[in-house]
Amino acid sequence: MSRRQAPRVLMVQPYLPRYRVPLFSLMHERLSTDGGELLVVHGTPKGAQLRRADAATAEWAAQTEVWNRTFRGIELKFRPAVAGLAKRHDVVVMELEAANLNAWYWYLRNTRCPIVLWGHGKSYTAPERRTGRLLEVFLARQASHVMTYTADGREELISAGLLPTRVTAVGNANDSRKLRRLALQSISRRESILHELDLSDRVVALYVGGLDADKRIDYLLAAAEHARVREPRFLLVIGGSGELEDDVRAAEKHGAVRWIPRFDQETLARYGAVAEAIWMPGRIGLVAVDSLALGLPVISADYKYHAPEVTYLRPGRELFVFGPTPAEYAESALALMHRRRTDPQTRPRPISDIPTVESVVDKIVQTVATVALSVRFRK
Repeated sequence: MSRRQAPRVLMVQPYLPRYRVPLFSLMHERLSTDGGELLVVHGTPKGAQLRRADAATAEWAAQTEVWNRTFRGIELKFRPAVAGLAKRHDVVVMELEAANLNAWYWYLRNTRCPIVLWGHGKSYTAPERRTGRLLEVFLARQASHVMTYTADGREELISAGLLPTRVTAVGNANDSRKLRRLALQSISRRESILHELDLSDRVVALYVGGLDADKRIDYLLAAAEHARVREPRFLLVIGGSGELEDDVRAAEKHGAVRWIPRFDQETLARYGAVAEAIWMPGRIGLVAVDSLALGLPVISADYKYHAPEVTYLRPGRELFVFGPTPAEYAESALALMHRRRTDPQTRPRPISDIPTVESVVDKIVQTVATVALSVRFRK
């Protein structure tokens, strides 16, 4: 990308969680190197997001006011500052959501700044509402371009009538390259880490993520208790914060759970080196990428509303579904963990086969640069 082509990009986000900082930092670096610019404007976390305690700040980000209104159970969002900021940028990237009033403002006012909508492309995490789906597809058709997290979401939009040339699957990732490096370092020190973490002779599973209802924390804790009865050496290490912290704190007293409110990548790599699996009976999201970087399988239960990243996992190799009850889940999960411990059948996928921050940023920057260039060409 030449300096002439590098766009000034305005990225609109609900809030800025810590896990997004590596991605946007690299995007800022790439654009700035070529004479472009990135500004991420975001609101503040609310509700369950607030309880996760993972909000971040950065030099390339700015907090903005968000107007929230609930209409027939749908939370509408509007950021008054976005329209003014858009005039100073070449491309605006914002959520592909029917409730995103800034997207409708852009459409109704026929704003000249090109818009790229970024989202799932299909309903993954909740039952699909026909009206909402129709509105999302309408917005997607008006946008200059659409980015989805996965190829599945892209194909869904194409089947709804969007041209293939106007939809790009950019992927989604944590800093998986760094996590893989830390994981390999930790694995080489596995015996000493077992001693340091007081986990010698323990059978360890991990849970990583928000302590929210859609993660089925009640099921997770019940399964951990069943596993401890079945295998007294069992321990479930829970990394994360959220609205169900009190439930986790109470379960910790019974001995089947160890709770760590904040898991950074170094801590995740250390525990990942001594664990046999990641337990996720509820929604699977970016933990799918973490599991691939760590080389650990994800053990899920029968649950419909996973995030798009679940498609990165291969059923029967990196993703296993057990249940339906917590007791049956625990029994099957322990058996799988024992098989892996005594006779590992799979090796971690090469990092080139895993979504990385670098690969995602490459596709996003290429997409926004192409959109900006097409607008300049038309002028």
